Amino acid sequence: MKIIIRGDGGFCRWKLLRWCEKSNVSYCIGACHNKVLEHHAAALMKQAEAEFEETGDKSRLFGKTNYSAKIWDKERRMIIKSERL
Repeated sequence: MKIIIRGDGGFCRWKLLRWCEKSNVSYCIGACHNKVLEHHAAALMKQAEAEFEETGDKSRLFGKTNYSAKIWDKERRMIIKSERL
């Protein structure tokens, strides 16, 4: 049986992430906005805005980056969602 934890940004704590990794528990946990993550998402946001302006339809794009908050013990993969609705 595979266990997956899903939570919003309030659960994005390094102790929980580390526990999941050590316990072989997959997770999909949101992260709060900050300037570093916004910088990583900037190009994708521009692309979503351009697609919206061109088509008039909503645009939802996904990307990924590696990121480590100052208090984390290591970098982790972050999924970036950029949308213009």
